[in-house]
Amino acid sequence: MKNNKGQPTLLSFFKSPSKTNKRSSEESEVQEKKKVKIIKEPLHSLLFNPISVGSNGYDHQHARTVMKNAINNYLHKNVSKNIHIYLTIPSNLGTFNFLEVEDDRFRVIKDDILNLEENSSYIVHECNWRFSPNNAPLAEKDPSLFPSVKSKYNTAAVTNVYPIMVDQSSQLYKINKVRCVLFTCSPNMNPSKQDDLNNDYEKGDKLLQETYENIFNAFDKLIDNKDEDPDIEVVEQPKAPANESPDIFLPAYDPPPIAFCVNTGGSWDSALLNIVNDANSDSNKRRTFYSDSQSMVVYDPYPKSKVHLLMISKVDIVGPKYITSEHIPHLQHNHDIAHKIVAHLKTQFPESEFKIGYHSVPSMRRLHLHIISQDFDSPCLKNKKHYNSYNTLFFIDAENAMDELLKNGKLNIDNNKAEQLLKADLKCSKCACRQQNMPKLKFHISKCNE
Repeated sequence: MKNNKGQPTLLSFFKSPSKTNKRSSEESEVQEKKKVKIIKEPLHSLLFNPISVGSNGYDHQHARTVMKNAINNYLHKNVSKNIHIYLTIPSNLGTFNFLEVEDDRFRVIKDDILNLEENSSYIVHECNWRFSPNNAPLAEKDPSLFPSVKSKYNTAAVTNVYPIMVDQSSQLYKINKVRCVLFTCSPNMNPSKQDDLNNDYEKGDKLLQETYENIFNAFDKLIDNKDEDPDIEVVEQPKAPANESPDIFLPAYDPPPIAFCVNTGGSWDSALLNIVNDANSDSNKRRTFYSDSQSMVVYDPYPKSKVHLLMISKVDIVGPKYITSEHIPHLQHNHDIAHKIVAHLKTQFPESEFKIGYHSVPSMRRLHLHIISQDFDSPCLKNKKHYNSYNTLFFIDAENAMDELLKNGKLNIDNNKAEQLLKADLKCSKCACRQQNMPKLKFHISKCNE
């Protein structure tokens, strides 16, 4: 059995070598007279990517050491021959060195989990504390998955594990044979994300060890409850809430030349207002990607990545500091549209990851939302301020903004702190490695596979 890349799938690993049993003529005669029911014990497999490595910026050597110890300890304690542990190395972690675990029940597969089409059984998915839908392919294969975990557990705590049974009618179950997804919130060493451990690996290694222990404990409980019947009963999951925004038509991403017909009207900070107020001009029609009654999405005239769009509000809001609870429906509409745009862009740029969010202290008037790919490959990305405005907490994630707005009725923005964030050290957006200057940073990012 092969996956969609023509590589062996897990099924090829699960097949046991055939054995020829020689029976005496007497045994053969008994076999002909009596049908024998052969009961095979179920085979359970657990698959996961290296935990905390990647966007969480965890050092590879620390991650390997903790992982190896955790896997060895688990397999030593669990003598069952009917479990398999698989470390999957996705393409964006191609530089992660393989582990040496001397146990036939452990294997390393250099492929994405969702490319495997047989007997995946249980997979681990890293999430943030809000259970945000941060994996588009996974969400597409089971649309109920992220709404289910959010509805059942609300928020996630570091090291904890949150199992969700997979919808039996979904592609995730039918094609990938995944029975359960184990969501986990892992320790973070990326300073551009919340709850950064500030390179405290003594604390981080303990948390990472605890995360693996909780994953294996949850795996044990799931398979122990199904020893008599390997076909796990799948409970009906709540359906994803309907989007308030209707289905929309979106074009291919086709930006005009950089700085195409930029009309500042005499003042740079009024450029977005001029676009909204003169939306029907030929130049603004060319720069428009999408428009409705509440917002206008345009190609950023000075893009900081290969893909960079601005969603400009048609409601008169100066910027994030001026958002109030009365603007929640408007923001929710815009966020819904932005997520649809990202899903659309992923079909054109399947290898790209995207951010959706606001600059805490923007340089232009009128509230606008950035939709930006994470390659930061653009001639317009010239200095530390440009880069840090998207890769520190200066950049307010759209969901974080909504959470704070629902809780406090406004966004708490400290201008002085925001200014300091723009002056922070340059760090790779993928692996959090420090770089001395912009040319070195841009070169590093182009080569970095986390």
